[in-house]
Amino acid sequence: MRLKGAIFDFDGVVVDTTPLHYAAWEKLLITAHKIPFDSTIYEEIVNGRKSSEVITELLPHLAPSQQQQALKLKQDYYHELIEQGKLKLFQSSIKLIKELAAKNIKIAVASSSRSVEYILKRSNIISLFNAIVSGQETKHGKPHPESFLNAASKLALNVNECVVFEDAKAGVEAAKNGGFLCVGVDRQQKPKHYVLADLCVTDLCELNYQKLAKLFN
Repeated sequence: MRLKGAIFDFDGVVVDTTPLHYAAWEKLLITAHKIPFDSTIYEEIVNGRKSSEVITELLPHLAPSQQQQALKLKQDYYHELIEQGKLKLFQSSIKLIKELAAKNIKIAVASSSRSVEYILKRSNIISLFNAIVSGQETKHGKPHPESFLNAASKLALNVNECVVFEDAKAGVEAAKNGGFLCVGVDRQQKPKHYVLADLCVTDLCELNYQKLAKLFN
């Protein structure tokens, strides 16, 4: 099979939302609930997963209705940071997306986040994507492959015609659980998170269409 589709995770791959998500979770857990939170907890429990699942794991003592309130509060904190103009795009990712689109590669974004479409519109890059899958459309969070499978379906492509770009350990696992070729984006210099990836880079400036096409040979 040859490369026909590229599926990008959102947070940490297309947009640099990791600092914003971290700050929002930190404010919710430490300030509002006096729960310990650090980078290790973020990487092992939060990064790449659905927020509803994270809330259940980190705040199991709360009633379901209280967990929903906590989830909304976290989203409010997150959106406040976005409205303050603290969101940044990874320009290397945008460049690669445009290069692939010029080669007639279909482009999708697949994320556990519920704010994907909102941020894509705010960042004026929504037109770059042929398909969008958000956390609102999936029942199962990563490492379940549902979001990537949905993205391939929306692109009308087979799994073996697509490559997935992921920066989170759970996301790499999700891609491989779905049978996809996967490029790990190790921006945090944690190579142990990408042992399952077919290729690992520190930034998408290291890739181009030709290098990706070779993965399918």
